[in-house]
Amino acid sequence: MVKNDVCFDAAREVEAIKTKLQKAKRRNYSKGKSKLDKYTGELIAMRQAGASFTVLAEWLSVRHRVKITRMSICRFLRARE
Repeated sequence: MVKNDVCFDAAREVEAIKTKLQKAKRRNYSKGKSKLDKYTGELIAMRQAGASFTVLAEWLSVRHRVKITRMSICRFLRARE
């Protein structure tokens, strides 16, 4: 058995792992372009005409081959209000 002169600090190791995991969890929401930017006008007009977010998601899928969730559309439009 080999002895190490360095003491093992369990608390420091736990904190290091927790910090690493926290950094891994953080999402990077860049301020780049959204794939919905091209359709902003149409989405706003359709929403004002009474379309639900589910209808908007289906419209994007059928007409423009853009796969996106209804909640993403909701967040996108909320940010533009």
